[in-house]
Parts: sequence; structure tokens; C-alpha cells
Amino acid sequence: MFSVHREFTQAGKPEPLDFALKTDGREVEGNEDGMPTRSSLRWDGDSLVYLTIYKTPRGEARNTVIYRLLDGGKIFRAEESFHGPRLSYDNVWVFAKGD
Repeated sequence: MFSVHREFTQAGKPEPLDFALKTDGREVEGNEDGMPTRSSLRWDGDSLVYLTIYKTPRGEARNTVIYRLLDGGKIFRAEESFHGPRLSYDNVWVFAKGD
């Protein structure tokens, strides 16, 4: 089981996200902000791959995040790729553990 809680603030408005999924790759149906979703989480070697597909009024949107632990677990890296009918972006998040 892998669980995530993160919160971004954009234009002064918090945008939280919470999810917990088994890492077996099984697809789970859900709902986020009124949109039907299908999410899965699976291992690909040492990387954990999260995929959510959103069914929006304008078509399908896909969010893929690849999670990795680097440098003996001192660095947590998340590579995010979101592509949909209204918005597309790619982000890299790097969190380093202090000594």
C-alpha cells in the first residue's frame, strides 16, 4: 500500500490531493472533483508508476507520476506528466533528506 498527501497552493487557493493504492497495478475507479477516474499503481523495476485517467467533458486527461528513491533513500524524486484536452504540463519534484 502506498499513500500520498500533498497540497499545492495556486492563486491563494489550496489544492490538496490524497490517495492510497495497492502497488499491484490493479485499476481502481474513483471520482475527483466530480470527474470519474481510473487509477493504478505498479512497480517498474525500482520505480513506482502512478497513473490516473480522468474522464472530462472535453475528453480524457492522463496524469502519470514516476516515483523513485535515489542516493540510498536520501532523495525522493517524482516525475509528473499531465496531458489533457485543456491543460498539459510536465514537472519534476525533488525532495532531499537532510543530514
